[in-house]
Amino acid sequence: MIGGSADIDICKIPLSNDTIHRRIKDMSENIEQNTAKTLANSNFALQVDETTDITGNAQLIAFVRFIHENDIINQFSCCRELSDFTTGKHIFQVISSYLEEIKVSWKSCIGICTDGAPVMTGHLKGLVAYVKELNEDILVTHCFLHREALVTKFLPSDLKIVLEQCVKMVNYIKSRPLKSRLFSKLCQAMEAK
Repeated sequence: MIGGSADIDICKIPLSNDTIHRRIKDMSENIEQNTAKTLANSNFALQVDETTDITGNAQLIAFVRFIHENDIINQFSCCRELSDFTTGKHIFQVISSYLEEIKVSWKSCIGICTDGAPVMTGHLKGLVAYVKELNEDILVTHCFLHREALVTKFLPSDLKIVLEQCVKMVNYIKSRPLKSRLFSKLCQAMEAK
């Protein structure tokens, strides 16, 4: 597409593990800097969840949603290891230190979405309680995926069978890239979103 001489030049570029690692790190830092600049001048909402990785370490994952040039942007914000404790105060401190690092204020945060666990939503010692001390106008929501998971525990058996079959179909399609692309084309052909 570019030409034979460009192909030769591209082949000269070193692609060792260290080079690739450094480039990935540089790109992620660039994305983080651009996101931080945008967040400094706009309101945003956070979605926060705590999970455990395969080594048993607690990880805090945060996504940010904001409006940029009339588009709603969903962006991965950070993943931080929770060293010892997973209390509301500790989670708050981890997120606050990250926001300070990228020079963004809690005052610009208009919403926070969590899984509904007491460590997140507790009125006295949950993450939300600490956030509300800094920004009392923040809107707190319960993640709809977690709500759906709670609802499925109490479904009638006939509906649960249908839901389980739907989940199997979706997982089958999404776990196979070719099937996913074909399904996407089918949806487009049917003018379905």
